[in-house]
Amino acid sequence: MKSCFTLVLGMTLVLPLSASIKWNSKPPNPVEGLLGENVTLEWNFTLANENLDYFSLLRNYRDMIKYSDVGFVIYKHFKGSVGMVKNGTPAFMLINLKWSDDGTNFCCKVGTKTTTGSEGDTYVDCVALKVLGEM
Repeated sequence: MKSCFTLVLGMTLVLPLSASIKWNSKPPNPVEGLLGENVTLEWNFTLANENLDYFSLLRNYRDMIKYSDVGFVIYKHFKGSVGMVKNGTPAFMLINLKWSDDGTNFCCKVGTKTTTGSEGDTYVDCVALKVLGEM
């Protein structure tokens, strides 16, 4: 006697009901800056059900500067080309724009921890830079 079995595979996709971050304001995309001048990139966000662990600025997805409760660090390769603006939000200053900055993606990366202190989520928002001026 032969038996026939049918196996039904199902997938359930679980999505969070809402993100724990709300971006209140972001830089325009693209951000325009003048050759040889400085430009400020500023993000403002609020977190729900999580605490801030760190935020950082990335250039083409590579850390430039990072802030946490212990202070901030500018990564060696980017010293002299980036700084933080102290105004209570993640605001970064790109210093002395160069043609090589044109078309570059800059991202604000926010790392969180849960209210119990364990690692939370990571959120990223990016903008492109357009350098204006004469060659």
